[in-house]
Amino acid sequence: MKNITRRVIYGVSSNVIAQMVNVLIQFAGVPLLLKYWGPAYYGEWLIMFTIPSFIENADFGLGGSATTEMSMLKEAGDLGRVKEILRSVFWFILLVGGIPFLLLYLSSWFVSWHDFLHLEHITAKDFNLAFPCLIAYVYLTLFLTIPVGYYRVEKVYHRERYIAVAFKLMEFGGLCLVVFTGHGVVEAALTYLVIKVCFFIVVFLDLSFKFQEFRIGFFSLHFSKIRHLFKPSLALMIIFIGQNMLIQGITTTIGIVLGPIQVVIFNTTRTLMNMAKQVVNIVNLSFISEFSYAHGQGNKALLGRLYQKVQWTNMGISFVAIAAILILGHRILEFWTNGKIDIVQPFFFLFGVSVFFNGFWSGGLILLVATNNQFKTGIYFLSISAAILLVIILFLKSGGLTLIASMLVVFEILMILVISNSCKQTLEIATWNCISLKRVRPSK
Repeated sequence: MKNITRRVIYGVSSNVIAQMVNVLIQFAGVPLLLKYWGPAYYGEWLIMFTIPSFIENADFGLGGSATTEMSMLKEAGDLGRVKEILRSVFWFILLVGGIPFLLLYLSSWFVSWHDFLHLEHITAKDFNLAFPCLIAYVYLTLFLTIPVGYYRVEKVYHRERYIAVAFKLMEFGGLCLVVFTGHGVVEAALTYLVIKVCFFIVVFLDLSFKFQEFRIGFFSLHFSKIRHLFKPSLALMIIFIGQNMLIQGITTTIGIVLGPIQVVIFNTTRTLMNMAKQVVNIVNLSFISEFSYAHGQGNKALLGRLYQKVQWTNMGISFVAIAAILILGHRILEFWTNGKIDIVQPFFFLFGVSVFFNGFWSGGLILLVATNNQFKTGIYFLSISAAILLVIILFLKSGGLTLIASMLVVFEILMILVISNSCKQTLEIATWNCISLKRVRPSK
């Protein structure tokens, strides 16, 4: 138990630093871009980023499920299978995962994405130069899932967090330099790409020198070795697609229907509200490996206790954080954006309610992902996300931002029920115990 506590403390401390850096970047970045680029140009930059982000999970979810599988196998002492999965999944993501990105790039030769997105302030020439850089940037992010995940396999997750934080600061510093020198989206996209390439090189070299088991070698893709991972991987990909529908899909829809100014209002509000989610994620990310280790040991009692701690902590954090944001939101936005963005009610309040409800089930989803038991949940997640997005597309023009926030509240309530039922099966307890957090006692 001491080892678990130590690892959780390391994880929490690294995630606290990571989230503090994210908060710093968000709070400094938004007013900076609003001042130097203006709301319309900044809004179109956000819209442009949504297209490659739609396919950021082209690895079919293998990165996440493979990391979970390797963590459990290493805990069981099966190092041979760990190496087999590492190599096969790495090459699968490199080759198969790159196909959608190549197709997206080729599509830009035949489809005017600039016109499709109704961009007016970013020129077609700048868009055509920046777009390939953003595609490559997102592909590298996908490609990094296995190397980054391997830190979790070796129980040094906090090390990756510190490296990622350093490069996140470099990205922001590069963006600031671009903005201060009067440049636009082309230079920003190129800066992001160059720094991401450097991040990949550093992570790959660090793992290669530190862990003898991390050896990719030449081409080695044995489909039979990873076939069993496709069911949980597909579910993970479905969840990611659902998340993209609710983030990128809504952002793109707002941009097309309501315009870039409304995108900035939505994104700024979401960024502020997500401060609560980021604190919750500190807890979730610090426990995900412990869920995998406990499941790999077959220790349902420990798994239940960890789940209970995560749920209570997440709910408490969500309540305090959202209450503070709802009370102080106007002053924060006024100071943060220099009066350029103000609260839009009841959109702001309803968005806060949706984020509060998110704290009721996010820990449960982490449990399911950490144990590769997310298949049914993934199907429900995607179905609900698609239905929510469809309603928003159909009625956004008349309902505005308030409709979006209302539908997000509906989504969160439905996910509480879905995730609770799935956790019941994993922990072998009553559904009500997952919702009410009655003391977890797995059945014998």
